[in-house]
Amino acid sequence: VENDAEVNILEEQLEIDLNNTFSKRNWENNEISDWKSDIDLK
Repeated sequence: VENDAEVNILEEQLEIDLNNTFSKRNWENNEISDWKSDIDLK
């Protein structure tokens, strides 16, 4: 039973890490597209 609880905690941590990675990547993509549109405007 203890092992199951540890596995659940690890899985939750992995999901959180993945979500953070994806949101960071999305943020970077938004930054890049903003930067590109700035260049297009000039």
